[in-house]
Amino acid sequence: MLTPHWKNAADDLRARAQRVTTLGVPAASTPAIDARTAAKILSGIVSHVARTWSVDVMQAACAVLVRNEPTWDPARPALISLPHEGGAVPEPIKLIAVVAHGLMPIAGPGVVRDALSFWATEDDHAVWTRIVES
Repeated sequence: MLTPHWKNAADDLRARAQRVTTLGVPAASTPAIDARTAAKILSGIVSHVARTWSVDVMQAACAVLVRNEPTWDPARPALISLPHEGGAVPEPIKLIAVVAHGLMPIAGPGVVRDALSFWATEDDHAVWTRIVES
């Protein structure tokens, strides 16, 4: 599950990530936190996952979370809805999901998914820095 092969078909993620990288692109609703701010908030946990496992593992975990529809269903318990691998939720997914779910009441699921899409698809460390420091 946490392998880089998913990057071959990431147009859906890149479209969502535009709300982080392009100022002035409105989200579907007007949340208290926009996608760029959500990406900044997530930067600590995605950085930790990238340092602990690898950038590829971090990006794959973000992509898996964005694409896993049950994760974003407010009627389902968050950790039960996470994607499982071999009967367990991989540690990188758990770590990112806990922080992402903490943002949902403030930012909304769409904004959090947009922010995770940015981390899943952006490979340029200079862009990461620009977003986090802006």
